[in-house]
Amino acid sequence: MTMALRFPGDSPPPAHTLRPYQEEAVAAVLATLATETQGTLLLCATGTGKTQMACEAMRRWLDAHPHARILFLAHRDE
Repeated sequence: MTMALRFPGDSPPPAHTLRPYQEEAVAAVLATLATETQGTLLLCATGTGKTQMACEAMRRWLDAHPHARILFLAHRDE
């Protein structure tokens, strides 16, 4: 598994173009994170691009808070 490291001053990776409902969800997640201390939960239907939304939210959060730590959990079994 290869992991890309980003350092201060590095150019950010190109952002994916999100659909309007995805932009709205990412904005809501970031607004919640800005006011809550416990984190947030994003619940969306199958095929709506949850992984893309989560990655974009994490990218934007880390751009604004470079020293933040993120724990991203996903269950794989039904």
